[in-house]
Amino acid sequence: MNVTAQRLTDWTREHGRTWYDPATRLCVGPRDTLWYAIALLFSTESSEQALGDELLREARSADGTHTPATMLAILLAIPEKISRETTRNLEAQIQRSLPEAAYPHEGTVGTEMAVTR
Repeated sequence: MNVTAQRLTDWTREHGRTWYDPATRLCVGPRDTLWYAIALLFSTESSEQALGDELLREARSADGTHTPATMLAILLAIPEKISRETTRNLEAQIQRSLPEAAYPHEGTVGTEMAVTR
């Protein structure tokens, strides 16, 4: 990992530690929780890596846009860092989000394209 990526990943872990709520298993919201989990997967601490995988294994898609897109990025970019169960959950969440993703979302970039198709 290059210096910039390492700095951003470290910063994301630090942000996550500040805002992560163990009671809700969320870090601000679903998207931030996914980013925190990704950063944890790149930690040198095995306990943080395990928490990152757990958070992704429990993750639920909150919309038809950002969270499933982040989940897909995880599956494509770092599949070796997650467990088989986590992979299955992310795939299921993406599949569940597809119908919602096909409809226009108010304020979403690209809404005009979705409407014309």
